[in-house]
Amino acid sequence: MKLFDLAAQTGAECALSDGDIEISGAAGLDQARSDEVTFLSNPKYTNKIATTRAAAIYVAEDLEILRPDIAILRAKDPYLAFTRALIVFHPQPSFEAGIDPAAVVELTSKIGEGSFIGARSVIGRNVKIGDHVRIHPNVTIYEDSTIDDDTEIHSGVAIRSNSIIGKRVIIHNNAVIGSDGFGFAKDEDRHWLKIPQIGRVVIPPAKRASSAARSWTIWSRSVIHVLSVKTRYSAPKSAWPAVRASATE
Repeated sequence: MKLFDLAAQTGAECALSDGDIEISGAAGLDQARSDEVTFLSNPKYTNKIATTRAAAIYVAEDLEILRPDIAILRAKDPYLAFTRALIVFHPQPSFEAGIDPAAVVELTSKIGEGSFIGARSVIGRNVKIGDHVRIHPNVTIYEDSTIDDDTEIHSGVAIRSNSIIGKRVIIHNNAVIGSDGFGFAKDEDRHWLKIPQIGRVVIPPAKRASSAARSWTIWSRSVIHVLSVKTRYSAPKSAWPAVRASATE
């Protein structure tokens, strides 16, 4: 891909004289090859510019670097631009809508347009699945749950009754959403009575602009409200979400 085209697709600007440079991928400052683009967003790693082999680099609009052999891509947010470059070179695989013959879907459930249900997945009574949802094989969704648009649920996930999953959420393998807590009360005969778990899990929509996928493994049937999501960088290629949440029993 020409550097000029990459800049246009990632919200960056490059010099006209560099526009014809061929770029084949994106990588961190240490890993980038001579035909790849890299980025600098944390000043802590500025010294790595001197040794990177990258053909081009995303930097802030006001940053000057002393490497005339590297093409400069100026962006308001270099990390966001680099994330978009990764998406360009590593697009999500497409999938065909439909229900695999080996899936079990209750007749009272509703499946939105363009959604996919994988083999051996089980969709319970009165489940509502939005548009363009991708449910991989071996997923179990209990009754009365809601899965909103553009969400992806990976193999092995179990979503318990009455859970609500927002738009564009990704739930990774073997997570359990909405399982019972461990509340018990002792009766007059000193027998343990299990306390009904009458709450529900609510996972809010993910933001399209986020550079880090967010996932939760929730072990109680509570309402989860995300108060804030911040991105913290511990290395040039890493972004870790710091999530503060409140749970209402």
